[in-house]
Amino acid sequence: MISIIFNKFCPPLLGLLLLQGCTSAPVNVFPLPPAHYQILGRVEGMGCGTQLLGFIPILFNTRVERAYQEAVGILPGTLSLIHVRVREDWFWWAIATNRCTLVTGDAIGRAKL
Repeated sequence: MISIIFNKFCPPLLGLLLLQGCTSAPVNVFPLPPAHYQILGRVEGMGCGTQLLGFIPILFNTRVERAYQEAVGILPGTLSLIHVRVREDWFWWAIATNRCTLVTGDAIGRAKL
């Protein structure tokens, strides 16, 4: 009786547990710009992460956020980015996949009235 229950419920539960490890919450990466702003210059930031053995994330789910934060931190007074482009490059090696996300855009700050 126990083996029937184990064989029936264990594989789906194990599958759900493995899939849960590869999820992350949705994130609003690029906030809306203010009504009045000035363009400070072009910036870019990069964030990389690795997925080990196809299902173990190492800095994998936060790479876009980290790339955005790096780009925003380049010029003093930057509030946000506009004209944003996101590019992802990846490569794999024997036991893992490495992905790097590049965020580029125009840094904006408060308008001088």
